[in-house]
Amino acid sequence: MNKAAAIATMVALVAVTRAVGQIPPGYEIVTINDDPTFNYTAKMNNHSQTVYSVWLDGGNTDAIDIFLYDDGEIVRLTDDDVFDRTPDINDGGQIVWSRAADGPGSPKQIVMWQDGELTQLTFDARDDRSPRINNLGHVVWKRYMGDGCGGQRMDIFFYDGQTIHQITTNGETDDLANQGGTLNDHDEIVWTEYNFCDNPWTSRIMMWSDRVITQLSPADAVAPRAAQINNLHQAAWLFAVGGGRHGIQLWEDGAVRTLTDWGSPVGGLNNRGDIGVLRFYDAGPVGAYEVWLYRNGQFLQITEDPHDQGWNNIWNLPTDINDLGEIVFMHGRPWYYETVVKCMKLRLGSAGSAGNIEAIDVRRIVP
Repeated sequence: MNKAAAIATMVALVAVTRAVGQIPPGYEIVTINDDPTFNYTAKMNNHSQTVYSVWLDGGNTDAIDIFLYDDGEIVRLTDDDVFDRTPDINDGGQIVWSRAADGPGSPKQIVMWQDGELTQLTFDARDDRSPRINNLGHVVWKRYMGDGCGGQRMDIFFYDGQTIHQITTNGETDDLANQGGTLNDHDEIVWTEYNFCDNPWTSRIMMWSDRVITQLSPADAVAPRAAQINNLHQAAWLFAVGGGRHGIQLWEDGAVRTLTDWGSPVGGLNNRGDIGVLRFYDAGPVGAYEVWLYRNGQFLQITEDPHDQGWNNIWNLPTDINDLGEIVFMHGRPWYYETVVKCMKLRLGSAGSAGNIEAIDVRRIVP
């Protein structure tokens, strides 16, 4: 599919169509983008603004562009044959992502978009990827260093608005792969430290706070990863429970407790303590995934699609949750994340509350 056809498909927005489970009162499932090309991990802020990347040309791995959904309007932020991926957005509307700034095949750099202006934060010979931004405009990301065990060494870097700091340093961490960094508005950073020198590999959840690094995960936690942190100083991550399954642990006030032995918190941890939970179901050759919500000590199933479709089972993958309790997730066939959807609080005049579908306009910002 060419880009023009893909954009035309985006304009034909379908509003409320997905199978749903235990939707909390005041929420509905709203489709943001029903584009049939590949959509990648979406993030959103507390104004319901949502950013995501779309692979518009399946034959060109550089044809990945950034889109912003804002109050019923889809805004295209990039339009070129340059790799643009893993965007994140804060409440001030600042957006960061990883971009091959010097053209196709060049090292990935961290860029920031604000008010129509694109600023490049890094100028490195190695790839900088997966940035996350807090409401101070501060950014954390991982950098591929190219050495270590299996050439998988990665380090965590932090931009404080003026200066870039390397959080994981040389010495004992030389062989380790530090990735999955995220941060709260107190500039506390959590990430996963992988040791691929071990066989099987091992990992730990680490936190940087007041310039001190500490381990959060218990010594007996098996393969903990996908750490999240909020402004309540809570952190959550998944750990292996055996048989390829995962559970969720929560760190709070220096203590760790297990919330469940059947899910993972990849959908994020908001500042109310809610968690967007991913649950796997052993169904058919590819299994199935559904979105759950952890709130006030209870688990609610948000999506519920058929699990008897074989290779066409639907996967629902949560990728973020905001302080309104809205969850954004990817919905589609395995490995073809065709729709970005979110669990959205009802608003006067919004799609569903009056049976109306808001018009969608796609326009370019960065040519």
